[in-house]
Order: sequence, then structure tokens, then C-alpha cells
Amino acid sequence: AGSGVHPVYQPVDLNGAVPGSVVTVLRASSSPIPIFLLLVDDNRGSAAPSSASPGAYAAHLVSLRRGIFTKLGSGNLPRMSSAAFHPVSGFVYAAGTGVASLPHSATAAIALAGSSSETNAPPHSHHQHQQHHQQSSFSYPTVSYNCTNGLSSAARSGQSALALVCDGKVAVVAVNNTFYAVPSIPVVNNPFAAGGGMSGDAASNAPPAKKFMSFTQSSQVHPAIVVPISPSSSSSSSSSSSSLLFLASGRECAT
Repeated sequence: AGSGVHPVYQPVDLNGAVPGSVVTVLRASSSPIPIFLLLVDDNRGSAAPSSASPGAYAAHLVSLRRGIFTKLGSGNLPRMSSAAFHPVSGFVYAAGTGVASLPHSATAAIALAGSSSETNAPPHSHHQHQQHHQQSSFSYPTVSYNCTNGLSSAARSGQSALALVCDGKVAVVAVNNTFYAVPSIPVVNNPFAAGGGMSGDAASNAPPAKKFMSFTQSSQVHPAIVVPISPSSSSSSSSSSSSLLFLASGRECAT
């Protein structure tokens, strides 16, 4: 209290907030307040697709206000082995042999929390002044993922085993020593807000996942890495329809 540092800039203690060790923290950058997806190692998970609830980690949605984490009322989230976020797609996760978007109830909970005008900025700060006059609203996803049993084996777990590329419209996921591209489906009429489904049969209309790269060795000890490489701002070849990736598994890597 006597440090002279505003609480928003002080460390946040996660002890006891979630049951287990936090292994991944992802922020919803399209929300005007800090909202995070936490993947937690609760020693109950299994990445095996034969598991009743595949996914190495438990998942929790939380918001951060005045240095305090609060769980969002989105119900129980599915278990996840890896996850990523893009404003176009929202949170996307891999578990077992599938890649999917968050349930509609979770997206609605994020939107409700993100619509709050309360911020974490210190009073009378320039940042808070801008927030009051330029308050942004939560942007609903415009694409969705619903790839069920589309992978040859269980998706790898880890912080960099899943990436969203091509402006959030394609998910790249590591499976053993192989990498798959999973296409998304356009969302129409904002079904996340209405609680309905996408137009048409999303599961049957979803394009299949495609294997595009395999390495010689398969290492479960070393993490698989999928990292999008952003082009320089001066590059004239930058396009949302394609992405440059750095891929690694074991002792091998490629772009």
C-alpha cells in the first residue's frame, strides 16, 4: 500500500485462483478489458483421443479488474491441449483429434464481460481518458472451427502447438511429427450473440483438415512449435490469404 505503485501495475497473485499450475495464458485482444483463457495442469488430463474428455489441460475464462481475477460465468469449458486467439476467430483450441471454437455460451460470456466500461487504468490517466471517449466494444468472431476427428492422432499439447494464420481463418496444429492445416467456416448473422447455430450443417460443410508437413523423427519430449512469421510492414507481398510459418519438432525445423 505504501509502495507508491498503482495496484494495476503490481504483480497479480494467481495462487488459489485455479486448481493447478497455469501453463498457458491467452488474452482476448478484441475485448476492451483484460479477458484471458487459462490452461491449467490439474493432473487429470489425457491427450489420448480415446479419453472420455480428451485434452491435456483444464480451461478457465477469467477477467482481470483492479488486480483481481474473476471467473466468467461461461459454464464448464472443454478440456484443451493447446489454444490460440485471433480477433477474427476468437479463441480456438485443439483436443484429441479435433480443433474447435469455444462454445457459444463462452463467447457470449466474453462479450458480456467485454462490454463493461470499467477499466484497469489509473484514475485521470491518459489511457483512461482515451478509453472513456473511444470505448471499443467486443468484436464477435466472423469464422468458426468445428473439426471433429479430423486429425490422424491426438493433437500435441503445449504453448506453441497451435497457431491461427491467414487472418485467423486457418488453424495449424501439430500432431506427433506432422502438421495439419484446419480450415474455418464463415459465421453469418452473429449466431454467437443469438445463441443459435451457423447456417447450414457446420460439421458436414467444414472442409477436411489437410496434412502439409511431416518431419522424420517424432519427439514427445521436446515441444512442437508452430510460429507465424509476420512480414515486414514494407513488404508488398503481405496477404491475409497466405502465411509464412516456422515449424519445429525434435531436432528438425522448416519454414
